[in-house]
Amino acid sequence: MMLRVDKKRIRDAMQTYQKLIGAFPEDPDLLNSYAIFLKNQVLDYKGSAEAYEKALSIDPNKSDVHYNYAILLVKEIKDYVSAREHLETAIRLDPNNHNARKGLDTLMKKRFKNELPKKTWLRR
Repeated sequence: MMLRVDKKRIRDAMQTYQKLIGAFPEDPDLLNSYAIFLKNQVLDYKGSAEAYEKALSIDPNKSDVHYNYAILLVKEIKDYVSAREHLETAIRLDPNNHNARKGLDTLMKKRFKNELPKKTWLRR
């Protein structure tokens, strides 16, 4: 019974998001929220990536969208080069984005450890 309730809630949320996006198709914050929902609740990584890309095509200066997209790219899509670019952009847009700094630090240590002098990407 619980599984059906959860599926119904997800389906209802999906319908609500689709209505909102139909009404506000150029809202990057709504698209960011939708992308997070698709990633975490629906496990639709392709759809999530598309929502992030659309949000960034509307407003490429959204540090939080770059950060969230980078997390998807690292954890689910395994595109580390693109993730690095989005994390670097998130930091450039918001030098106080500590989550992006920590994410880039971790990514650099695990995937790009020989490319940059140690810790340079953490400095402001």
